Amino acid sequence: MQAGSTFAKKLRTVSAFSSLAFALGLAACSEPTASDRDKQAPQVAVSSPANAFSTADSAVVVDAVVTDSGRVAKVTYSLNDGAPQQVSLTAAPSVALHFEVKPLRVGSNTIVLRVEDAKGNAAEMRLEVTRRAGPAVRVISPAEGDTAWGHAIALRAVVSGITYHDAVQVRVNGTPQPVQNPLLFSDSVAAGEAVDLKPGANTLVVQVTDAEGHTAEQTIHVVAVVPSVNYAVTVLSAAGAVSSLAADINNAGTVVGRWFGAHGESHAIVWQGAAGTTLGSLVSAAAINQKGQIVAVGTDGTYVWENGAAASLPVGARRDAIDINEAGEVLFAGAAVWRRDGHLGPVTTLGVPEGPLMVVALDSAGNVVGNNHWPNSNPVVWTAAGTTRQVPTSGRTTAPTGMNASGDVIGWADPQGGTKHGFLSTGAVYFNLNSIVGLFSVASALSANGTVSGTYKLEGQSRLYRFRNGKTTDVVLAEAGWTIDSVVAVNDSGQIAVNAHQGSGPITALLLTPIP
Repeated sequence: MQAGSTFAKKLRTVSAFSSLAFALGLAACSEPTASDRDKQAPQVAVSSPANAFSTADSAVVVDAVVTDSGRVAKVTYSLNDGAPQQVSLTAAPSVALHFEVKPLRVGSNTIVLRVEDAKGNAAEMRLEVTRRAGPAVRVISPAEGDTAWGHAIALRAVVSGITYHDAVQVRVNGTPQPVQNPLLFSDSVAAGEAVDLKPGANTLVVQVTDAEGHTAEQTIHVVAVVPSVNYAVTVLSAAGAVSSLAADINNAGTVVGRWFGAHGESHAIVWQGAAGTTLGSLVSAAAINQKGQIVAVGTDGTYVWENGAAASLPVGARRDAIDINEAGEVLFAGAAVWRRDGHLGPVTTLGVPEGPLMVVALDSAGNVVGNNHWPNSNPVVWTAAGTTRQVPTSGRTTAPTGMNASGDVIGWADPQGGTKHGFLSTGAVYFNLNSIVGLFSVASALSANGTVSGTYKLEGQSRLYRFRNGKTTDVVLAEAGWTIDSVVAVNDSGQIAVNAHQGSGPITALLLTPIP
């Protein structure tokens, strides 16, 4: 029995040893050894920059975390296949990295990040980064040292490297000036912007800023020359008049319009100097041509006043006459022309309108200017031959206010995102009067020789101007205290017919004559 017991003990011992060896063998098969673990490369997680990141900076900051089962021992990076640069770190199983890579070249850049652990296991990661060109500005006009013949000038520039339209700032003599139409300063597009000037030396600075705060600027020096002319003031009224209104002037300095009595009654009148002659029972004079023919309206229709007598036009009861040309033809606000042609003739409508018509002037050849789809159109000239031509302008909505015998057209334009401005369009040249005369310009009157008159604003005050051959002249009244309400006409001598008031007084017609 002892022998059997001894054998049993030996058997149990061998069996226990075999079970342990089997268990250890299983463990060896199911878990990697330390040597196996050391063959795994570190893991890299980059939080910034994102791949395909874009910047205008010359450097980029890399933020990343590297982890390893052992210890992260070494980190290097290379830029655009350059020599590896080592990143400072303390060896550990997990390392947070924060380092700068520079200099980035303009265009595409490749950053290769290499990490190694203590056993030499390594991994690489590639990042693509684009460096944009920084903002830039180049002023096209005015040129350095240019002279501006007015209170404003058209600033034109090419800008680039900006991503939003508020990135352009214009400073005039150190003071930021609101950019009326920042959309004009589009990326890499030549643009125009009217800027206000003071008489004498001016310093203009155009600055652009990109989304990351980088700036570029250019400085231009301009001299503004604004001559002024004193004008004599002649009050145009009548005996018993409470107020008066001017409507037109011809080259002889003859002004027509109307005056109002104490009970509001209206009377047509013609003034030669301060002397006025009431036109019989007619109630309002609308226009006068160079021959002295006056178109006026009565209570029962339209008349032409000539040589002291009124001749009725056979146009029925219509009373909306607005202009008369050298041939004695009459334009009506209702888009119709009475064509004389040596004899009294019928009213002729103007073509086939596309929408509401607005007509404003009739030239000596019988051509009419207006809008054929008011208010969503640009000016159109309907010729006496029955054809049409578009008037070159630069506005989203444009309205003509006058035309002369040369086909020159004045009016106002309202560009998208910009400021409404007066204009003169000669066919060959378009003058934005905000860019010459001054901001908030109004082109109200045009003479046969191309003289324009109207108003603009300077330092918040409305000013009267005369513009011809690309140059502005300020109109200074010799008699102070008058506030101009409207400019109605100008002749070749520079005489201007206006309506104005003093203080709280009534509106009064005035003839303004340049003093030699």
